[in-house]
Amino acid sequence: MTTRPNIIFIMADDHAAQAISAYGSRVNRTPQLDRIADEGVRLDAVFCTNSICSPSRASILTGTYSHINGVSSIWTELDYRVPTFIDVLQAGGYRTAMFGKWHLGEHGDSLPRGFDAWKIFPGQGDYVDPEMIDQHGASHVSGYATDIVTDLSIDWIDGLGEDEPFCVMVHHKAPHRPWIPDEKHKHPLCRRQHPRARDVLRRLRDAQHGGARGAHDDRRRHGFRGPQVRGPRASQGP
Repeated sequence: MTTRPNIIFIMADDHAAQAISAYGSRVNRTPQLDRIADEGVRLDAVFCTNSICSPSRASILTGTYSHINGVSSIWTELDYRVPTFIDVLQAGGYRTAMFGKWHLGEHGDSLPRGFDAWKIFPGQGDYVDPEMIDQHGASHVSGYATDIVTDLSIDWIDGLGEDEPFCVMVHHKAPHRPWIPDEKHKHPLCRRQHPRARDVLRRLRDAQHGGARGAHDDRRRHGFRGPQVRGPRASQGP
């Protein structure tokens, strides 16, 4: 009998390829993500037809375009007019779970389906001591969002039997704005910051009022001329 693979799907929110050193980033270093790229497959040519938050999540779940699954904007909720791959896995004997940012609706028919366990942020969610929703309702969870989602996922996996194939969707809120690091990482991040990054970020923020050209000019003027890589995109939230 063929062994069924376990599936761990990890999503980051608004995490551009230019911020991952496996894709040539000169702004920061991401050694653990680089290790995944080295030991797996790095996609260099990916095209996404609707990369904003909710539509991209619906397409991942259903394998269909937005006009088929009905989720066309960040305000559209999932109505399950087409089945998800989670439905298929669960029907095939997989244990399934979803933890983190859902952003496909928080009430009634739009809540997660087909998962043995789930716990999600309402809307964008908060970074510190966030509210989360599960089958029993809403409650606040102490801690930092990234740690919470990771711990929930690991605890769920640890509770499974060795012969139970599983699929868990680990949907992080980070690094979506507002950019609030965990307190234990706040000062180390500041110390390791690229010597020009603070000034560039300020100029990029100011350039938003002058359009994309101003931001692009600032980027080039300050030496951020890394390769324009087409790669896998994280969900693009509002």
